[in-house]
Amino acid sequence: MISKGYLLLRTQVNHSILALCVCVSMLIGCSTLKTNPHNQPDCTAASSSCHSGRFGLVWQIHTENGLQNDSITGTYSWKSGSSTINPNLETASLELRSTLGPTLGQARQTGKQFEATSADGKLYLGNDWQTLFNLIFPLELPANALVDWMKNPRNTQLPELPPNWAWENRNDKYRIRFNEPSITGRIDIIPQYFGQ
Repeated sequence: MISKGYLLLRTQVNHSILALCVCVSMLIGCSTLKTNPHNQPDCTAASSSCHSGRFGLVWQIHTENGLQNDSITGTYSWKSGSSTINPNLETASLELRSTLGPTLGQARQTGKQFEATSADGKLYLGNDWQTLFNLIFPLELPANALVDWMKNPRNTQLPELPPNWAWENRNDKYRIRFNEPSITGRIDIIPQYFGQ
């Protein structure tokens, strides 16, 4: 036979566990961005940059066992500018898809908040674009230069790159070559559609 004291204690423990679960859920909810599907860049604004196209990333890593080659190809979609619901809020998003179709990752900025969704659907918070790029790409890319270019791809003055990295532009087909001590390669970016 179960005593009243045991039932009271069990009820209190269950309420404590429930309260703990609610608190944890609230903390998790507060730590992620409140992504509003309507809080998108206004692609009709003069200061916006909305375009999509193809990209390729090809690299060789120099290891003790020789060269290791790898590559990623696919499409990208970039949108940046003032928010459609708050013109004072800077928003930007980058979505990458594999040539075979699946999402490689997404990165978003809403004001001073940054988040990335990896290919496996996990959500990560970051401090800046570099943090997000490090989560999406298998090697460290110069995120600030790439984002500056994405924001203004038609500018004849290309953003500054780190040492051992260099831009090439041939008929609006952009290539960045890199030659580091342990890794060499290139990034190809071909914008195709401008607008919404």
